[in-house]
Amino acid sequence: MVAEELKILPPAAREPMLVVERGEPKNLTWPEILARLSPGDGVIKGGNVLDPQGVAGVYVAGEDGGTVGKFLAAALARGVEVIIPISRNKSVHSRVWELAQRLGRGRLDLAAGPKLGLVSLVGTVITETEAVHLLDGMEAVQMGGGGVGRESGAVALLLSGPQADVERAFFGLAQVAKAEPSLHIAS
Repeated sequence: MVAEELKILPPAAREPMLVVERGEPKNLTWPEILARLSPGDGVIKGGNVLDPQGVAGVYVAGEDGGTVGKFLAAALARGVEVIIPISRNKSVHSRVWELAQRLGRGRLDLAAGPKLGLVSLVGTVITETEAVHLLDGMEAVQMGGGGVGRESGAVALLLSGPQADVERAFFGLAQVAKAEPSLHIAS
């Protein structure tokens, strides 16, 4: 299936921002968060685009720079760790910085969906392959992706390592994949 257009999740449908301070969830506003950000803190921001060099980017539709515009510069200036989880299924064949120079609300005449900009994210990129290495200590190589229906976001991995470790990781990943609910976004 090819999407008819890129969509932005309406604010009312978005999950609330999760702030955890010393292991306790907090309900903080953006100004309160920015006032507290300091070295040793971490910010997790997912990406929309992953380029061949492993650089992630995030689409920006808001005039104010969206979520990333609210925190990225402050986080980097203060030495806060930015962690970028992103699926290898979001891989593109162009460099993020080249795409960013060509996108933007004022540069696009036509768009299938909202006119978007693209911001390069600076931080630690964690894809499925890095996650397997971090969690299971073995090499994982993407060997395919995509699919139909529920499997449309699938990433096929080739695992390498000692047989017992590969089996443990394989069955663990299979269990996680089966438990993952399908994503349905109302139009």
